[in-house]
Amino acid sequence: MKNKGFIFVTVGTTKFDKLIEAFNCIELQQTIVKFGYYKIVFQIGRGTVIPISRSKLVYEYFTYKNNLKSDLNTADLVVSHAGAGTCLEVCTSSIRMLVVVNDMLMDNHQSELAEKLSNLGHCIYSNVSNLKSTFECNPSILCAGIKFSDVFTKLETDYYRNIAEDIDSLF
Repeated sequence: MKNKGFIFVTVGTTKFDKLIEAFNCIELQQTIVKFGYYKIVFQIGRGTVIPISRSKLVYEYFTYKNNLKSDLNTADLVVSHAGAGTCLEVCTSSIRMLVVVNDMLMDNHQSELAEKLSNLGHCIYSNVSNLKSTFECNPSILCAGIKFSDVFTKLETDYYRNIAEDIDSLF
């Protein structure tokens, strides 16, 4: 597959080193290259793990930016922690999203949010330990160059306006 994809990985304002560590794994990197991606940009938040490419992937990272809109809008795929703010922002666009639950947190709110958004067709979700298999089991959604709207049924504009209500109903 021709390299044409860019992934944006965000952990929000939290520390989610396990997610960054997963992307440092050569096996996951090779899988991502097979799916047509050439570059990953990481927003690592308060984390201490530095992304390291051990493959043909180009890696860039930063801790924080005032606005992630340009990163989100240029990505072919967003891999995000299950933070409500990031999920809502990505869901209201046509960007494909893979939500990775931080199961190290005390409560289960990230799992609930990720499952709800997945059931509504807004994302695919996984946990860190299943990240590689999530890519392998969802090629039609996670392949570079496939638009979100090509995969999921085009939803009414009003439906997207109700995403915030869906998220609010979880809390």
